[in-house]
Amino acid sequence: MTSILSFQTHPRDLLNNVHGNIVLLDIDNFKTINDTLGHNYGDHLLRYVAEILREKMCCDNTIPFRLGGDEFLIWHRNQSEKCDVRHCMEVTMAKLREKINIEGVVIHITVSSGIAAYPADGRTVDELLVKADIAMYSAKNNGKNRCMMFDEQMTSAFHERFKIEKMIREALEYQRFRLLYQPVVDAQTGAIAYFEALIRIQDSSLSPAVFIQVAEESGLIIPIGRWVIQEAICQQRKWIDANYPVKGIAINISGNQFYDENLVAYIANSLDEQKVDPALIEIEITESVLIDNQEKAINIMKKLKEMGIRIALDDFGTGFSSLNYLTFMPVDKIKLDKSLKDKFIRMESIQVMEGIVSVAHGLGLMVVAEGVEEEVEANRLKRVKCNYLQGYLYSRPLRSNDVERLLKTQTNLFGFTERVL
Repeated sequence: MTSILSFQTHPRDLLNNVHGNIVLLDIDNFKTINDTLGHNYGDHLLRYVAEILREKMCCDNTIPFRLGGDEFLIWHRNQSEKCDVRHCMEVTMAKLREKINIEGVVIHITVSSGIAAYPADGRTVDELLVKADIAMYSAKNNGKNRCMMFDEQMTSAFHERFKIEKMIREALEYQRFRLLYQPVVDAQTGAIAYFEALIRIQDSSLSPAVFIQVAEESGLIIPIGRWVIQEAICQQRKWIDANYPVKGIAINISGNQFYDENLVAYIANSLDEQKVDPALIEIEITESVLIDNQEKAINIMKKLKEMGIRIALDDFGTGFSSLNYLTFMPVDKIKLDKSLKDKFIRMESIQVMEGIVSVAHGLGLMVVAEGVEEEVEANRLKRVKCNYLQGYLYSRPLRSNDVERLLKTQTNLFGFTERVL
């Protein structure tokens, strides 16, 4: 273990019993920037960040280092009560949030950082790096674009994240992922229109919302996403060969996976290998894919549509949602998020829901309402002319053999009594 004193620039620091902080700083979504704007642009951005850290830190007694990738380390020596590390980092991070123009391309970035104090949090470099990393992870896990001081309560969350990542890696290695399929019904007839493929870890109750986030952060989302694509298309082939009624399958694509340069080719090859019509596959994305590189995102969507694949805009009504996106995104339908449905399904505000659906229809888009759990909700959504309904009112996500049993006996889910199979 290396002593923290190895960071000092003069032996008098030892005599002065200096106190200080290690700060780890990481550029948020740097991989996406690299993937969308190129590695050369990413290199220029790293140099820009290094320059800011070297020249714009508000305290003179800080020493920045680049650890590798998009991660930087700052050694901050507390030589004056006037120099507070939190204030210093907030000033620096504010500077980094300003508009950046590199080679004529303008972007905005944010960074996340974690702070560990010497000697309170550790007396060796290794101890402090681990705890600064835990604090930085906590900053990212709490929404990014922030700086957090280490405290012991973060440790359990960090270890939990490590445990989940290990579970994901083992699920990939030992093929423990599985897909469930939730029916989406025609709002007017009750017929099963298609299924949405939803990933789970076998013999685990861990929510996909939890492990997908960890997969995104760890870079494991790419191999997971490819497995989902391959598995869904293979399942479609099996159902076709068994002469079940042909229903499409919707596949969720995350932001990081969407910008995988091999995504379009991988989907095309998978469809070709299984001889599945692209029209039987739908890709669900969120509008967050537009944040980093709108032009590239639209080009990817156009390539998918040229293949014959349908595209749905998922989680509409959350986050960055804007009706303006619908005027230029080459999508076929929008999926109204459950939170939007819950907010505007009441009679006194149903006109808002009706207006959203009307605008979507005016743009030639179909509308799906998610999270439908009660008959009264379904009736109101039909009234405002939603095209499709999805939720526990009709069926929970099903295993493939339960889907087959359902297709054999029941293709209309209005009034269906065996909803939980």
